[in-house]
Amino acid sequence: MAKQKRQPIGFITISDIHIGHQPIEQIQKEFFDEENGFFAKIYQVAEFCKEEGYVFGGVHITGDYFDHQLSLNSPHAKFAFDLMHAILHITCRLLGSKVTIIQGTRGHDHAQINVFEPFLTEFEDQFVIINTVQEMELYGYKVLCIPEEYMTNQTEYYQEFFEKKYDLILG
Repeated sequence: MAKQKRQPIGFITISDIHIGHQPIEQIQKEFFDEENGFFAKIYQVAEFCKEEGYVFGGVHITGDYFDHQLSLNSPHAKFAFDLMHAILHITCRLLGSKVTIIQGTRGHDHAQINVFEPFLTEFEDQFVIINTVQEMELYGYKVLCIPEEYMTNQTEYYQEFFEKKYDLILG
């Protein structure tokens, strides 16, 4: 049987954002600067994909979105929500693509990415939160997502995944 040809894909991965580590003004500039910020880069990659006939595969946050456990009434927590909403709005609504966030280390994320669960409904089929190892399909590509998990026997825990082939592994 002939292998089905898939459309080339371009996407952005980012990790180690560490919200709560640096002043809000600094991280705002890193993301929202109109010429050199992260959102400008999203539009650049999406435009490149369009020009080259690629699928824009979205944004995939691969751990440590947070730096430490945040108080919900802190300015950093508000920024974390605002930033995630902006990433989802631009990537999913405006560009029609997908966003994945993968659980990072216990010492940084503290399972706080679950506060974004309400966005799962708003961006249904476009936003995924990964807390445990899982497979997913991304525009015809087989992807393995590996969050930071703490188990006794890694070989046993991941055994079923060792026996398979993937086009992409995010972790």
